[in-house]
Amino acid sequence: MKGQATRGLGPILAAFGIEATRVRRVTLERPASLGNENWHVWTRAGERFVLRRHGYGRTPEALEYEAQVMRHAAAAGWRVPVPLGPPVPHGDRFVSLCTYVPGTSHRTENAGQLRERGALLARLHADLRPLAPSLGQRPGWHPMHDIATMLQALRWEDGVAVLGRIRPDLVLALRAGIGVVKHRLDAVPAGALPVTVIHGDFTRWNIRFHGGRLTGVLDFDLTHLDTRAADLAMARAARSPELLDAYRAESARLQWPLAAEEEHVLPVLDAALMIGIVAWELYGQLMEGAMDIDLVERQVQKLRLATFERATRDGTGR
Repeated sequence: MKGQATRGLGPILAAFGIEATRVRRVTLERPASLGNENWHVWTRAGERFVLRRHGYGRTPEALEYEAQVMRHAAAAGWRVPVPLGPPVPHGDRFVSLCTYVPGTSHRTENAGQLRERGALLARLHADLRPLAPSLGQRPGWHPMHDIATMLQALRWEDGVAVLGRIRPDLVLALRAGIGVVKHRLDAVPAGALPVTVIHGDFTRWNIRFHGGRLTGVLDFDLTHLDTRAADLAMARAARSPELLDAYRAESARLQWPLAAEEEHVLPVLDAALMIGIVAWELYGQLMEGAMDIDLVERQVQKLRLATFERATRDGTGR
């Protein structure tokens, strides 16, 4: 284990009883300063594991919730990176040793692959559904439609103050967009929709395949109790009719059809996702001085288009 990428991992591996012969950091296209880090670990016994340094702010209770969800999914037949024991502290974070999930993700998705991902998400929701009554909400988490709580937790006003010093135009667009989104969520009302245990990031990069066959699902880092529409929004279903159609058909086949109210709220939750991405970037700036201003600008532009188009259709002028 040599180099900056693996420095300091020896004691962590020893705490898990692992004698590693090789450690390789999993590279990301855009590493998140407050997000997760992962290393593949090969042992003298010929085993392969994943060492995961959890994102900033994750507590042992929140990580145990995530582990329970993955253990339940594994028992239902899903191949997921199940932690092999409790997490150990590492600086201001926690680290877990997890099972390895083989395969690669699709670099892009065609229509058939989008439909496949939509059907897979419907099946995962059906398999996780029995957990909700006993597991409840993840400690410290909240549904996606509770924008006010999310913004408060991420020190929104402090972050916006920083952004306002360099791009006041983006702040004005953000405040206008948030007003529209909150108004639409109250009108549904989103708080009356049923909730269940969701994956939280069922995107193409978290689904693994080999030879055209599903080999596993990664990254339950954002799992919590929320609406199915929230998980669909985070899977970008609002921008993929193929994915949504397949989810709708598969959920109906599984005798848990997607309700009209759930579909109705999907576009506004897609806009709420844009707000969440910006809020997290601003929080990263506050905590570690790292913000991708280009990403913020792209999300604000998407939010501006989404809220303007909806307001124009509704005739609200908001």
